[in-house]
Amino acid sequence: MLIGNLNEPYMDKKDEGVQEQITTIVTYFKAHRGGHGRYAFRFFLCEVWNFVNVIVQIYFIDFFLGGEFQTYGTDVFNYTGLEAEDRPDPMARVFPKITKCTFHKYGASGTVEKKDGLCVLPQNIINEKIFLFIWFWLVFVAVVTGMFLIYRIVTLAGGKLRVALITVHGGKSVLRGDVSAILDASPAWFDKIGDWFLLNLICKNLNVLVVNDLIKGLHKDLDSNNSNTETLKLYDNKLQTQTSQV
Repeated sequence: MLIGNLNEPYMDKKDEGVQEQITTIVTYFKAHRGGHGRYAFRFFLCEVWNFVNVIVQIYFIDFFLGGEFQTYGTDVFNYTGLEAEDRPDPMARVFPKITKCTFHKYGASGTVEKKDGLCVLPQNIINEKIFLFIWFWLVFVAVVTGMFLIYRIVTLAGGKLRVALITVHGGKSVLRGDVSAILDASPAWFDKIGDWFLLNLICKNLNVLVVNDLIKGLHKDLDSNNSNTETLKLYDNKLQTQTSQV
């Protein structure tokens, strides 16, 4: 909603609509500075839950398959590298195609008779491939999600990295000093994280030509606020001095 059409590949930076939209983002950021900390950390908790969910899925399927799923993919790889007479097929062990079946049938006198036979399970020919794909997919998702959690921890701990992540969206024209000043305006670390997260999402989805104008607008607004604050302080000090002299 904030971005509007500022992510279009072709736009005129001098267009009044573009400048009005940038002003809208600056006004919103100014009005809600320090108010997105909870939103950011709820988002981070969802990322943690993604990793937990993948691990739980792996253990659940492993429990469902009798403890054979955790090493299912590696066992299939090892199976292909062994000699034919020495390699037990792990797919056949987990998903047998032929198995012994016991049938209970009523006899002529009404008693239950047990008859053994061989049952063909053609569905397992498909199941063994499906679960092999699921194993590789879940392992891939778990590794990528775990690496992204490490990346998230590093971004939360490194202030310079957070500045660099926003700067890279606008190219060389964006000054790191301006970005750093914008993010350091909030006094609390919790609020700084929320401001960074919001600004990073905005810049990530903006046209690269507009990012620099947005950063300049936010920095200009920040400077005007600081200058007004300093002016008020000087005015208050002057009033106190005049009062004390009287």
